[in-house]
Amino acid sequence: MNDIVDTASIIRTAVEHRSPGLTAVYNEMKGSKDHRVLDLGPSSAKNFNFFTQLSCKIRFENLSEWLMDRQEELADDALLRQELADYLGDFGDNRFDLILTWDIFNYLSLANVEWLISKLKSLCQPGAVIHMIKYVGQKIPACPQSFRIIDQYKLQTIRASEWQTRAHANLDTARLLKQIQDFYMERSYLNHEGMLPGVMEQVLRFQPDKSLTVRPQGSEELHDQEVIPNASGPRLRHKSEAFSTVFNRLGTQPTVLDLGLKNRHNTDVLYQRTANLYTEDIYHELQLQIKNGAPVQLKAHMLNFAADVRFDLILVWDLLNFLEAPAIEMLFNRLAPHLTNNTVVHAVVYSGREMPSAPQSFTLNNLGEFEIAGTEKKVCSSPVTSSRLLKMMRSFRLEQTYMFQPGMQRGIYEYLFRRNLT
Repeated sequence: MNDIVDTASIIRTAVEHRSPGLTAVYNEMKGSKDHRVLDLGPSSAKNFNFFTQLSCKIRFENLSEWLMDRQEELADDALLRQELADYLGDFGDNRFDLILTWDIFNYLSLANVEWLISKLKSLCQPGAVIHMIKYVGQKIPACPQSFRIIDQYKLQTIRASEWQTRAHANLDTARLLKQIQDFYMERSYLNHEGMLPGVMEQVLRFQPDKSLTVRPQGSEELHDQEVIPNASGPRLRHKSEAFSTVFNRLGTQPTVLDLGLKNRHNTDVLYQRTANLYTEDIYHELQLQIKNGAPVQLKAHMLNFAADVRFDLILVWDLLNFLEAPAIEMLFNRLAPHLTNNTVVHAVVYSGREMPSAPQSFTLNNLGEFEIAGTEKKVCSSPVTSSRLLKMMRSFRLEQTYMFQPGMQRGIYEYLFRRNLT
């Protein structure tokens, strides 16, 4: 590290964190009586009791404190790996079904993360999962945090008051998975209600033989449920030159925000293009406010990103057709600090006098085609136009319009808006 931190002098505060990643692994562990857990954090009575109540055997390695005792060596990859190999030692025949790495990877170079996961790979049972916590901003806690399990939904994080610029580049999960064979990204969570801002949870699965291992299906507790409102009729295939164009123009690992309805399949497709993916279904949160008779507002937990996050692309799908003008202005005002000078917004807009009664579900086949689960239609008295949207989006200009092209569904336009501050 560039600066050595006196970890003994850092003030720590207990903060509660909603942990969908923990819920995921809980659902996996609760159905068996002989799972083994490797916790790379410090020993914790709460964590021990949580897993022993599930009839799991747990082993602690306290790797986080070990790393902080060797801050001077963290910059020397070869030396750190040598000492880390000595520290971890020989696990014998022990194989684990769950490995909790917590936030340790944030304090290692990509090369050392690759080495450590290769070491952990040898300790994994087929089908094992690795749970990891990633800080998405450029400033991170000065040292690895302690995480204590409250229940299957919540963690207590012992957070350091001192934060510093990260010594290593933010972990590129997509690149990591290309380097490490037999793992895939099963789930990634960010900005779910109750999660601490700037904290991402990821769950990797070890699948050494894809022909023999079946990917588990999520339960209601494991994943937020997708909502397809009033879906009726067949799924319609729609070719999207706009989608393929914008992704071809983006560089490697663009930062993408998906504001569409929850769709696990889309997340998986987009993760093949970039690991810097954020998703948030704000439509249903706003609808809940309307149903309760409350004024529509973006609450503090909504669109609450780390200060240094900047989006290259925002996918609003057909959301803007269903928001009143004040809500659209409020949306782009909230997003303004997270835009670059060239941020692109992709939007689906309905033409004609009829439109769906609620946002439709768009499921990506690839980055040039999606299927639409249609909803009931309603008469539209004032269709959305590009000029009306530009008045509400203010700092954007209309870059391209796509309509009446081969493979596009009738009545659907696609717009690409680009940020323009000049």
